[in-house]
Parts: sequence; structure tokens; C-alpha cells
Amino acid sequence: MKKLIILALFGVLLTNCQKKTNTDKIEISALYPAPKSYPINLGEGYSKNIHTGAEIKPIVTSKRDTIVTGKPIAFKGTVVPFAKGREYQLTTKTNNKIAAFTNRFLAKDPTIYPLTDSNKTVKSNRHIIFKGDTLSTGIPIPFKGKKIALRQPNLVKAKPMFFRDQALYNIQNLDVLQGMASAKVYDLCLSKKGGLWLATYNGISHYDGQSFVHYSRKEGLPNGNVRAILEDRKGNIWFSPMGKGVCKFDGDSLMIFDQNIGIKGNSIWPIIEDSKGNIWWGSSLGLAKYDGKQIIHYTTNEGLSQNLIESIYEDRKGNIWIGTSNRGVNRFDGKRFEQYTYKQGLPLARVYAILEDKQGNMWFGSNGRGVVKFDGKRFFHYTKSAGMSGMIVRSLSEDKQGHIWMATSDGGLNKFDGQHFFHFTDREGLGDNYILKMIKDQQDNLWLGTYKSGLIKCDLNTFSKRKIRGNTTEEVVRAFWQDKQQRLLLLSQLGGLVRYDGKTFIAPDSTAFFANKPAYDVLQDKNGAVWLAIFGGLIKYEGNKMTHYMPNVIVRALLEDREGNLWIGTQGYGLYKYDGAQLTKFANADGLPHMSISTLLEDKQGNIWIGTEHGLSKYDGRSLINFSAKEGLSDPLIMTLYEDAQGFLWIGTYSQGLMRFDGKQVTCYTTREGLSDNLVKSIIQDKQGSIWVGTEKGLNRLSGLKATNAYQIQQFGQVDGLKALDFEANSAFLDKNEVLWWGTGKSVLNLDTKTYNFPAKQPQVSLKQLAINEQFLDYRNLSDSIRQFVDFEQVAKFANYPVKLTLPYDFNHLTFYFTTQNLNQAHKIKYSYKIDRIDEQWSIPSEQPVAEYRNLPYGRFTLQVKAIGQSQIWSKTFEYQFTIRPPWWHTWWFRLAYILVGVLAVAGYVRWRTYSLKRRQKMLEQTIEEHTRDLKESNEELIQLSEHLKTNKEEIVALKEKEKELLEEQVKTSESEFLLTMKSVQEKFNWIQTIKDDFSKALNTNDPNELKTVEKELQKFLNATSDIDILSNRIESRYPGILAELNTLFPNLTPNEIKHCILIKLNLSVKEAAQLLSVSTHAVKMARKRLRKKMNIPEEIPLKDFLHSPTYYNSEDASEKSSEVNTKNT
Repeated sequence: MKKLIILALFGVLLTNCQKKTNTDKIEISALYPAPKSYPINLGEGYSKNIHTGAEIKPIVTSKRDTIVTGKPIAFKGTVVPFAKGREYQLTTKTNNKIAAFTNRFLAKDPTIYPLTDSNKTVKSNRHIIFKGDTLSTGIPIPFKGKKIALRQPNLVKAKPMFFRDQALYNIQNLDVLQGMASAKVYDLCLSKKGGLWLATYNGISHYDGQSFVHYSRKEGLPNGNVRAILEDRKGNIWFSPMGKGVCKFDGDSLMIFDQNIGIKGNSIWPIIEDSKGNIWWGSSLGLAKYDGKQIIHYTTNEGLSQNLIESIYEDRKGNIWIGTSNRGVNRFDGKRFEQYTYKQGLPLARVYAILEDKQGNMWFGSNGRGVVKFDGKRFFHYTKSAGMSGMIVRSLSEDKQGHIWMATSDGGLNKFDGQHFFHFTDREGLGDNYILKMIKDQQDNLWLGTYKSGLIKCDLNTFSKRKIRGNTTEEVVRAFWQDKQQRLLLLSQLGGLVRYDGKTFIAPDSTAFFANKPAYDVLQDKNGAVWLAIFGGLIKYEGNKMTHYMPNVIVRALLEDREGNLWIGTQGYGLYKYDGAQLTKFANADGLPHMSISTLLEDKQGNIWIGTEHGLSKYDGRSLINFSAKEGLSDPLIMTLYEDAQGFLWIGTYSQGLMRFDGKQVTCYTTREGLSDNLVKSIIQDKQGSIWVGTEKGLNRLSGLKATNAYQIQQFGQVDGLKALDFEANSAFLDKNEVLWWGTGKSVLNLDTKTYNFPAKQPQVSLKQLAINEQFLDYRNLSDSIRQFVDFEQVAKFANYPVKLTLPYDFNHLTFYFTTQNLNQAHKIKYSYKIDRIDEQWSIPSEQPVAEYRNLPYGRFTLQVKAIGQSQIWSKTFEYQFTIRPPWWHTWWFRLAYILVGVLAVAGYVRWRTYSLKRRQKMLEQTIEEHTRDLKESNEELIQLSEHLKTNKEEIVALKEKEKELLEEQVKTSESEFLLTMKSVQEKFNWIQTIKDDFSKALNTNDPNELKTVEKELQKFLNATSDIDILSNRIESRYPGILAELNTLFPNLTPNEIKHCILIKLNLSVKEAAQLLSVSTHAVKMARKRLRKKMNIPEEIPLKDFLHSPTYYNSEDASEKSSEVNTKNT
């Protein structure tokens, strides 16, 4: 019994021990695999495409000639006549000019007002009367709030930001249809944790780039109309509901400050935090400072010019600037106020916005009076007459370049660079010109809160759209060039050449000429002439003269080499070289793989590279080498070529992406390695060394990684500011100002690489919300019915998930919602996650910030999640631990009780079994004695039975031996019959061979007597080989005298009946006889019946036995025996 209890306890220990899990971290692989490299094979070449596995076929021309690849061949060409071109005179009209920046206006001189003596006064009164109560001012007063619970709202998924149709810049909008709580955004602030806090007409909202969390009156706010919002250095959110004082949200609960005099029933407008951590706010009762414990009110008693406060700002020296509703600006140094009003020279009364720029100048935005810059001595007043688009300036900001941005509520957004005002209104893509607040994020993007169009994001340092003609909405540009005057030349598809001098796009008066002649390429030669490749020839510009050459040829590509030769690539007409005197044509006969040339390039060594529809060719001035799939190209259809600063040749293909050729091997980049599409149409390199690749479905940037000598690919699409994704072939250019230009299917696109901020920061991922069994739960306000099952220590601040969560076994369907709080790259973030003991590998990276697990087993788990963004750097791993309790039947106490009950049951059963066995033992002893007697009797019977079986066995063995002898006799008989048949066949063959020889001899001699002799011999053979004769011969050989016996006993038998007798005698069945005689089985049965009747054979005697001895059966003994049988049967 003791042993059983010890074993039971040991079993309990085993059931509660868990297997040790592998805690080694499984690193997530790169978002895209590394590119593959393949050597160029100029020897025998490849038999299959090493990239796709497709079978490689030889390049055959239209004349059925095979093009030689991989080997140098002579490349001489043929000199052809170069016909004189047709000349046109051009003029430039005023209506062919369009300003490059339609929103740029030269700033006129501001009105300047000198500063007069400022007024510094401090009154002695220390209180004011507010609604019948006395408000003490200028002295600290204890200040406490009332804490209330704030209900947690569910996440609202944010739809992507959108562009207005007329947008020329990367200006994106977010409105109620995209998930916002209200279209009115009064204030906004950036969170140190990431994301954006919004003060709206319907509460406060947090936006992380992917989702919203809306707090309104429904969740516990005292008022939904919130006019100001701030995040302090501790992460608390301060905001001011209209008429309800000030609120502080710490991520868990809400503290409402509205009980003190000066706060209760008052509306707070601006809120800021100073460099010392004090919170300042302004209202109709003046200025207030709160240090966390006490509040000090500052009013006109302390020196304010007015108590109605509109704006508050802290400068770099720690001074607090206060803008009032009707009495200008005040500066407070902590001891006294200095007033700047009309009296001191400030041409403003109501000040909405205050800013200090990098030079220390103060800027003031007003209500209807424009903006003022104050340098400490003078006021510079800018209004519409100076170039502004609006006069009501609500917010001010400064970017990294020192430009001043002004958000207005009557003219959109303005940028001032010191010389020009740039207007950004609804014509440039804003959803609303009525802007209430503006802030700048770390990437220099501007976020605008509007009065009726929600939130606007302005990324004005990225891609922008250019309009190059005034009378068209869309312009497709096929090529770019920068001439000797540093003007940019743009070749439009149907409008010819356009020149850009940095300010104006100018088109020569030749638009009508190009109406039905699409253009493809442009260059300026060393002599200053501009050449255009068009559908229908070659155009040469020299001053105001245009000359048209080769009008019947489709020219696709142009190149001027270092020797001044002009190379002309055509569509279907081969390649031409013009040296200024003569024209040389190169065709298939010269070794050119195809007559259609898509692109031309001269490398740093002076080699000419020719891209065709059947591969790539290299001409070194003497010979030509053709490269195809046989030599290692991934795709023979070449779209574009580019040589980078390191001398690598980049090859864009039609269907297999991008190749980098270093002279020995090609390295391939496709969608598998991160390209947005495999149809590569343009390649360009910027000054930073990045390779830009335009495709049919977006733009890609390949940035070099020095440590690995590889490239990191970043994709750009519509959400990054691209108005079109289909880039034009060979339409990419980097100008002298480091501005990149592209032609797309809808517009001209450019990017200033000097000011563009490439994302390089890794994301910071965290958990935002946790749903259980597909239900949203507010963990701070759980119902009692759920709280009794769910255990946790606390709820994470500013999130909705519990820390150290423990759940019952049936709460095992968990949905985790992640966030990176990345406002600018949220659409580029991908997440990968796993749970230890559940997942062996990380999940495939996905843009969905959600992980769902169903039917989780019980145990302790750790969720791990990582994120990767545009920087291609994985974030640090975020871990979340939780526990699912086992069901009661899997708990240790239940298992212990179960085992103990089992032990007791076993012990009881053993005792009962022992007693039963002893009792039964006696009964068995008696039964054994009885059975012993029975067994003895049975044993004697078995001995007798054994002797009987032995006798039977001997008889069976004798029968088997007899049967074996009969079978051997049948086999011998069959063998003798077969040998007899073969002998008969051989005799007949010899006989017919003799007849054949006699017949041939008779024919040769033409002797009639001999022919008759042969005929008789043949008839004799035929008679001898009849069926009856064959059968007769066989039966006679086996049963000699049987036929004579039958003829004697039964002389009236016909030959057919004799035949059936023979078949019966040969032991053939009815079926076998029918097959031999080619008759039915029924016919055989009837023949045998007639035979029995004719031969008078009794039914009880088988035909075979009768025919075995017919004489016997016709004797008297047989008759008597037959009679006895019949009598016995009767």
C-alpha cells in the first residue's frame, strides 16, 4: 500500500513538470532575399535560361540567318546617303510660356514700424471679481483636481490618407470618411511615444498612422468641444473642454480641474509647458501657471495688457510671450510684464500665433492684419500687398531651411523664404483653406488642423508634380537633357521640346508639327545643336531653325560619343552612325541581333552599348559582341541602360527586372528581391550613390550597403506622393542642382535630393489592444461577470491591454493589435510575430498590425513581435507575457485526487480479489478431480480415434499415389500426341515441298504429262490432308484398328459421325469439339445424341467408354451386365 502511494505522488510530480522549451531566439530573415549572381558565359554558353529555366533558342533574323553571340565579330556597316533635311523657322510666343511655380510670388517690402518705449507696470491689486467670487492673483494658490474613470473606446481603423484631384504636391488629407471623429480640428500635438493627439469638436483623438482612438463625452469627457491640447514631458495629455476648465489624462484616469475660482465655468484656449515643466494656460481671466501643486493667476493687476489670452509661447531665454485678444503682445520674464501694443509700434491687436526663429526674431500672427516680424527694435509688417495669400494667421512654424510657414484661416498655407511667398491652397491640394492649427514633425512634415476638412499632412520636401504647358492637364515627357546654358530640356510626347530655366517652361512654336509625331529622345551635341528622336525622323534645332531628317524612319534613341559621332537607334530600321559627313547603317547582316534599338549608352571606356529586343551588344570601335540569354542575360528584351559612378552597367529588362553587370557576372533584382515590378523602364543615380529605378508599377531606390556590398530597396508609390506609377522608358534625369526628373504616364515628376529626408529610423513596435474571444474589453472597467475570471496587475497606460494577464482555459481566442506610432511610414510597416511553444518560426511579415490565435492550450506564453519599415531595419522585439490556466480536470489537485482515488480503488480491489481467489481455490480443487477422471476417459477414446485416423491416412496416401500415376500417364499421352502431330506436319511439309519442286520443273520444261502427274500428286495430297484423314491418321496411330472395328460393327456411319467418334475417342469436350469443327455446341450435342441412338448405346454408358471397346459393349456379356444394371435401378 505504501509503495502505491509513493508511486502516485511521483506521478503527480511528472504530470506537473513541463518540458523545457527552446529559448533561443529565431532571428527573422531579411524582408527580401539577397539577389543572385550568375557568371557571364562567353564560351559554349548556357542551354537554358539560368534565371527562368526556359530553353534558349538561337537568334534568327527575318532572312533566316543565325546571329552569332558571345564572340567578337567584325562590325563595319554600310555607308548610305544622308538626304538633306527640310528646314523650318521657329518663333516663341508669349502663350507658349508657363511659370514653373504658379504659387510663388516675389515678396514686396514690408511696412516697418520702429519700437517705442515699452510699458512696464505692476499694479498693487492682488485680486479680481469673477462671477461674484474673489480671485486672488499674483500669489500661489493650492490647486487640486477631481479624478474620474475614463472609459476606453475601441480602435477605429483609419483608412489611407487621400490626395485631392488637383494636388501638385504631396499633400494628403484625412477626414471623417477615413475614420476621424470630427472634421473640425482646433489643436494638435505630437506625442513623445509616437502618433498625434487631436483636439476636435467631438472630443480628443489619438492617431498612430493606422488607427484612431476617440475619447468623447460618451467615454467620460466633460465636454466634447475641445479647443487646446498638449502633451507634457511626463507624457500626460492636457486639454481644455469648452467651458469646463482644464483636464489631464495620464493614460489611466482623467483629472478635471474645474472647481477653483478662475477655472470653473471658464474656457481655456492656449496651453503650453515651459522648459521647467510648468503648465501655462490662458483664458478670459488672464494667464495661469501651474507647477503641479499650486497655481498663480496673472492678470492686468500684474501687468498684462489684457486678460483675454489668445496665444502663449516660450522663447529660448525662457521668457513667456502672451498674445491677447485686443491689446497686442506681452513678454513675461518671471518677474514683470513688458507690453507691445499699438502704442509701442506693434501694428497688431489680436495675436493668434507667436514664433521665435533661428535668428532670434519674434513673429506674430494676427486676426486680419497679416504677420509681423520683430527683431527687438523694429516691426516688419507683411500683408497681402507684400505677397501673402491670407491675413488671418492662426499658426506659425519654421523648417530646417529657416523658412517661415504661416497657416491662415482665409488663404491656406504660406511659406516665406525671405524673398518669395509660396501659396499652398486648395488649388495645390489642400482640402481646406481654413486652417486652425499647424505643427511640424521630426521629418519636417507639416500637419494642419482645419475647420471643416479634418487633418492635412504636407510633405513638401518630397515628390512634386510639374505642369509644363498651360493648356494641358497631363503631359507625358519622354526624355530630359540639360543644355550648355543649364536649361533643362524636356521632350514631351506630342508637343515637342520644352525648355526650363528654373522659373519658366518655354515651348517653341512647333507644337502643331509634333501633333502626330510622338517623341522619344533628346540630346545636345558638342556644337550646341539639339537633336530630337521622333516617330518619323530626326529633328535638329539650331537657334530658331528646325531641320527635319529621315522622315520615314522611327527614331527611338540618340547618343553622341566622345569622338562626336551621332548614333541613331531606330525602330525596325537598325542602327545608324553619323560622323558629320557620312551616314553608316548597321543591320542584321553586320551582326546586329535585332533591327529595333531601344536604348544606347557609351561607357567610361568608350564602348558603345546597344540595347535591342534580342539582347545586348557591345561595340568597342572594332568588333561587336552580342549578349543574349545564352551568355547569361535574364531577359533579352532590353528597355534601358545606365552606367553608375563605379562603372557597373545596369540593365533594365521587359520582364525580368534589373541586372547589374560588372564585366564578369550579372546580379539580378526582381520583385522577389524587392522591386515594385519586373518591367524596368528607367535607371538613374543621384549624387549620394543611390540608384533610382522607374518601373511600370512604381519607383524604387537602391541604396548601397558598404558592409555587405549589396543594395537595400525602398519602394515608392501613391502614398509617397507619386501621382502616377507608370514611368516612361529612359525618361529619368539628374540636373546640376541635384534634382531628379522623371516622365510618367500622367505628369512630370521631380524630387530635390538635397532636401528629401530618407527614412532611416527603425520603428518601435508595441502592443495597443488585446481582444479576447473576439470581444472588445475595456480592462479598466470590466464587468463583474468577466472580472471574476480575468486576473492582471494593471493596464498599460495609453493602451488597452493588461499586464501579467491570467485567463481561464476557455478564454483562449486572443487577438493582438500592434502599433509603431509611425505617422509618416505606417503604410510601409510590416509585422512579424510568434508565440513561444506555439510557433516554431516567425510569421511571414505582413502589413496587417494584427495577430490572432485561436484555441490556445493552457500554459505560460510570451508573444514576440517585430516590425520593419522603409529603413529595412528590424525593430527591437516587443514581448508580452500571459498565462492561460488549465481546466479543472488538468489541475494538480484534481490529478492528485484522481490518483489517490485510483490507489484506494486498486487497494480495495486487491483485497476483494484475494478473498475471491481463496474461496474459488477450493471449488477448483474439486472441479479438478472431476475433470481428471473425465480426461482419462477422453484420453482412451483419443487413442482409439488415433489408430482409426492412421488407417485412413494410409488409404488416402494410396489414393494419392494412384492419382499421381494417372496424371503422369495423361502427360505422357499428351506429349506423344504432340510429337505425333509435329511428325505429321513435317511429313506434309516435305510432301508439299516435293510437289512444289515437281511443279517448278514441269513449268520449266512445259511438259503436259509432267503437269498432269503433279496435278494428281497434289490431289492425292489434298485428299490425304482432309479433316477426316487427319483425324483418322491420328486415331489410328494412337488406337490401332479402332476405325476398322467401327466400320465393321456400324457400317452405316457417315464420315461426319466417324469424325465425332474420333473426337470423343480423343477425349475432346463438347466446347472443344465445337471450336475445332467451327460449329455451335448445340450442334455437337445433337450429333452425339444421334450417334448414341444410331449405335444403340444405353444412357448409363458414357460414349467415351463405349468407343474405348465397342466390340465388348456389343457382346452378350455387356448386354447381360446392362440388363442387371437396369433391373437394379428399377
